[in-house]
Amino acid sequence: MSENTGRVLFLELNEFNKELLKKSSEQLGLKNLQKILSLNETVAETEDTYDSDYLEPWVQWVSVHTGKRSQDHKVKHLGDVPDLTFPQVWEQLGQAGVSTGVWGVLNGSLGNTPNNKFFFPDPWTFSEEAKPSDLNPLLELPRYMAQNRMKMSKIKLLFLACRFMMRLLLSGAFFQFFIELPRALRMILKYPKSEFAGFCFAEYLLGLLFIEHWNKYRPDFGILFVNSLAHLQHYYWNGFEYKNNEKLAYGLYYIDKLAGRLLNTLDLSKDKIVMANALSQMNTNHEEPWISYRPKDHMDFLTTAGLSIKNVEPLMSYDALLFFDTEEDAEKAYDVLEKASVNGKPLFLVEKYDTNKKKLFYRFQYYSPVTSETVAEINGHKLNFNEHFSMIIQRTGKHIQRSSVYSNDSELPKTIWNHEIFDYFVCKFTNKKFETQFVRE
Repeated sequence: MSENTGRVLFLELNEFNKELLKKSSEQLGLKNLQKILSLNETVAETEDTYDSDYLEPWVQWVSVHTGKRSQDHKVKHLGDVPDLTFPQVWEQLGQAGVSTGVWGVLNGSLGNTPNNKFFFPDPWTFSEEAKPSDLNPLLELPRYMAQNRMKMSKIKLLFLACRFMMRLLLSGAFFQFFIELPRALRMILKYPKSEFAGFCFAEYLLGLLFIEHWNKYRPDFGILFVNSLAHLQHYYWNGFEYKNNEKLAYGLYYIDKLAGRLLNTLDLSKDKIVMANALSQMNTNHEEPWISYRPKDHMDFLTTAGLSIKNVEPLMSYDALLFFDTEEDAEKAYDVLEKASVNGKPLFLVEKYDTNKKKLFYRFQYYSPVTSETVAEINGHKLNFNEHFSMIIQRTGKHIQRSSVYSNDSELPKTIWNHEIFDYFVCKFTNKKFETQFVRE
């Protein structure tokens, strides 16, 4: 590593729409986000489309982290990281003698990473644990909630929340917890059936813990993944006057506050900050209703349909990994789920794994409105739709190919492929000139 290279902080603000971020920052007076948005802008693109099933954040971030297009790394779903055969950027940098700190990365693994100071995985990559191990109590609560969104034990939830708070008590974030608690509680109580209020608050606290570790271990390269804005855009992007959008304003308040604390850790005369989104979203209020559904209880639904399931690992929202005792059980489930329908349309997308014949991925692909009389047909059964499935939300934002990168580094060109962000970081720490291969045909 060059002695002249300062520290590099990579803020992964998942899926942000730059127009939304700019306008909301102005309307809401979010000075820290405005400061980042005033930096050099690079457009980052992907060739993936909705039809390819690769235009998803858990795919595009793997491209960013490995420097490989989706058709090369072939990681398509959350939890597929054990099948990844390419080094991730923190592994590559570690091999070059660069110290790293990685927090919350989507669909990432610690892997073979020399000089890694700390690693905190996302809640859905169940194969990964935190490093150092004393961070695991912070991971247990969001991981339990991710796996049991529709059927949580209050006793287990309380136990894990206590473990979370005990670990938080040992950190500098505990003081901020009490300062921000009234704001968070007001929103949690106002919207008790929505997840966003607790999610945004918890993500802010975890971001403060990243900063604590970033300052304590002082790695050369750090990554912080922030997901709340992607959630808010998908669910609550109901207009463009953001002062009137209480839910978006609440989430953006915490993102701006976190951005300010991140900026305060850097000397921007030599350190670099890079903020990217891997892919972006566009508003969909003008389109036909696109509604997300999910099973109320995966296991109950699948057994009611006559399938033999060993285990279910729910993923982000309307999808899950299914595990079976035998290849025959998996094959039968594939056939049954692939033929399931509602109003003559396919109910699920189902995919097999070449590396594990006892494992399937399935995902809702029925997005139209339903009534109390709507029936799901599966394996000879006619099941009332509303008894087995629940509506998540009517989507207000959908993925698009063009994304954005903001940085205080003039070496980044105006347009790149999103997977070339990997090459930029490697070049930055190996004193090589970064050159994009971007050509849009």
